[in-house]
Amino acid sequence: MAILSDSARKKLEDNPNVLKVTAKNVTYTAAFKIKAVKQFLDGESYESIFSKAGVDLAQFESNYARKSVDRWHRIFKESGEQGLKAERRGSGAKGRPKGKKFKSLEAEIAYLRAENDFLKKLNALEAAYLKKKNSR
Repeated sequence: MAILSDSARKKLEDNPNVLKVTAKNVTYTAAFKIKAVKQFLDGESYESIFSKAGVDLAQFESNYARKSVDRWHRIFKESGEQGLKAERRGSGAKGRPKGKKFKSLEAEIAYLRAENDFLKKLNALEAAYLKKKNSR
């Protein structure tokens, strides 16, 4: 989506069918999405749906209305009206790892450090042996 001008954003913010407007995104109300899908199923054109809702499509890409209504229609077919009402964004970060997982990672780190120390000592012994063997 193209970056919206300040005047276009202001006009969209005043529209009752619009929930939120940022520089690049417009979030529509669930009621508008449901109404748009029903109008589409009744045979209304994509552009007509948005123009009746007071949304000027000149601010958007040429296929914006089609993509939006098709996406809402797919969600409507899969989950009904409730699917359009539900918040679909991710649940966010889960925080720090749980204690058990954290302890197992600490144990793995301790094991790997011990292994590294062992390998260093082994290399030192091998180097000393080879040095002694070559000096004879």
